[in-house]
Amino acid sequence: MKKLLFTFVSFALFIQAFGQWVDISPTGDQITKLWFKNSQEGFAAGHKIQYTNNGGQNWTELEYFNEQIEVYTCLNNNCYAGINTITNKYIIYSSDNWITYDTIFQCSSQINCIKPISINEIFVGTYNGLLHTNDGFITIDTLLQGTISSILNIQDSIFFAGNYRSFDYGLNWTPLSVGVNSFGTFNSSNNIVSGFDFFTIYFSGDYGTTWSTYPVPTSQGYFEPGDVLFLDSLNILACGPRYHGNYSIMEPGYQYLILSTDGAQTWNPVFYQTTPYDTDQMNSFVYFPNDTIFVCGSNKVLRTYSPLTNSPEQFSDNSDLNLFPNPVSNLLTIYNKNNTHDIFTIIIYNNHGNIVKQISTLQPDNTVNVIDLPAGIYLVKISAKDTFKCKRFVKL
Repeated sequence: MKKLLFTFVSFALFIQAFGQWVDISPTGDQITKLWFKNSQEGFAAGHKIQYTNNGGQNWTELEYFNEQIEVYTCLNNNCYAGINTITNKYIIYSSDNWITYDTIFQCSSQINCIKPISINEIFVGTYNGLLHTNDGFITIDTLLQGTISSILNIQDSIFFAGNYRSFDYGLNWTPLSVGVNSFGTFNSSNNIVSGFDFFTIYFSGDYGTTWSTYPVPTSQGYFEPGDVLFLDSLNILACGPRYHGNYSIMEPGYQYLILSTDGAQTWNPVFYQTTPYDTDQMNSFVYFPNDTIFVCGSNKVLRTYSPLTNSPEQFSDNSDLNLFPNPVSNLLTIYNKNNTHDIFTIIIYNNHGNIVKQISTLQPDNTVNVIDLPAGIYLVKISAKDTFKCKRFVKL
């Protein structure tokens, strides 16, 4: 995941004022993996590979497979899908949006995760170890033994895999000081690294040297997280459950998305579905700072927007909206190709999601004076009739 530059203020604002979670689930498939290149363009994988270029409002089926895809990831235009059956475990690859594809690797054990670094260099986490290739699977090295369910690469050379960390690009590995279960998933935001197992969440602010531990809130009925996302040391999102079927007879097994604003001391439900999860897991986040959060479940994909973009039901195409000059020092001119006179209100947000200027009427020359704003990146939201448009500008 990308580095997170989200603050508590903006996060609390969008949960309270803009916290509508929109169901963007693709139809006719059980989703196992979700991957987004940006907040608009992404893939949903199950038996089908489906594609969206508008944030999940519409999906197009690219390919159908007899076996279910369990692992999916991309590097630029290079996409990789991992399939595990009783008799075959293999990776298929496409560089043209699945118009054509090839099997590039047959594995002897279950494929849990794929981390491409380049078109030839790829890490693969399996049930029996961490594999690595520098030549597109012509030769393969085993770097670690044991179950590897998640691979995290941060700061170029720092890797986390299974219960190990490497500071030298995977050449040497040392055990973590906490017992992150081999089934746990790693995440990162700023300098924060998080991992978890069935009943414990782990958090490190120094790239895994020291760790804090928090209990999973099982007393509230939230078992086996599918993913944990630290926005900062206090604000945490968790979703679950991770698996199909009851892993323990004590578990009610319902889909959930929960939020803590006090460092995992207390949790509040954002989304909670009282349907047994024999078909309903919820197991991963895709997050774009100050923009969009996606959460993926086997039969549900949800999306919410931060205040900088708001909800797609109201948002219209901004290709006909121009701001100039950009960057700007004092007077910002706003040009709406359709009709500038239709503009009713103008709201300018800073990079933390706070409103810094609000105007109900444009000047005759369609300008807004921004000389009083500090230097930085801003977003202007222009309301016109029953829609609004957004565009960013830089204040010098």
